[in-house]
Amino acid sequence: MKSTGIIRRIDELGRVVIPKEIRKSMNLKEGAEMEIYTSNEGLILQKHSRIENLLELAKETAEVLAKTLSVDAVIVDLERVLVVEGDHKDKIGDKISSYLSLLLEKRKSTIVDDKAMSLTISDDSLYKNFAVSPIVVQGDLLGGIICFSSDRRVNESDLKSVDVATGYLVKRLEF
Repeated sequence: MKSTGIIRRIDELGRVVIPKEIRKSMNLKEGAEMEIYTSNEGLILQKHSRIENLLELAKETAEVLAKTLSVDAVIVDLERVLVVEGDHKDKIGDKISSYLSLLLEKRKSTIVDDKAMSLTISDDSLYKNFAVSPIVVQGDLLGGIICFSSDRRVNESDLKSVDVATGYLVKRLEF
């Protein structure tokens, strides 16, 4: 942990404003969920990922999709890859690409056939055919499930299966 040198006052409601520069550099958007930790040294704020709380279930979901559909299945939150079932396990923890972020922000399940996408910002591989299903819980976009295959084209039937898996995760994430 490093000091920013920025000092803020707590207002009468107990709020502290996180400076714009820090929000931008950490991709903190309005409505972002933050988790608060305490220690003897002070407070720690950390971005909260509801999907990460169900990581074991996400892993099982990706495994079932990958085996059933013979695809690579990836589950992401809004920032990084959380689960990979298939050949790209080295991408776990990597930041997702801006194109994938844009697809998720549309909040619509889709098959992309016309544009090559990299999964993460550090990914050299380009995927030209893939299914994307956003995970939206109570109006909040939390992440998504992405499926692709190097052996065959992803189709509408695959997308429906991915949507069912997404629906299952959404039900478990609702509180």
